[in-house]
Amino acid sequence: MKRNKVFVNAVITSLIIITMYVGHDYLNGENHWVSSDFLVKSYGVVFILNALFFLLFGIATIQFRDHLGFLYLFWVLMKFVFLFVIFYSEVNDNLETKKAEVISLLFPYLISIFLSAFPLSKELNSM
Repeated sequence: MKRNKVFVNAVITSLIIITMYVGHDYLNGENHWVSSDFLVKSYGVVFILNALFFLLFGIATIQFRDHLGFLYLFWVLMKFVFLFVIFYSEVNDNLETKKAEVISLLFPYLISIFLSAFPLSKELNSM
């Protein structure tokens, strides 16, 4: 996979995450599920981790082409661990909004994993 394809995939995924944030923020403003600071932090961390994934994925397609699937699984686990460590205290503090905060955190995480699986599957199919 060429580097410009990785860059294009990263830009498309970033635009989708930003669009999801705008929609989620609008719905959150109407319904007041979680604080807007929590929403900005959760999408910001997911955005940064996703950008880091595409940077590392671009490097891995050149150097570790035979191990892309394992590297992807490792990255999914590490992304979950980062989110858990960063947001554990915020989610665990308030029992009233705990469910809404967990959903607001897991929704962008799962979508970003789904979106980052597409370039990986294309790369693995081209091998």
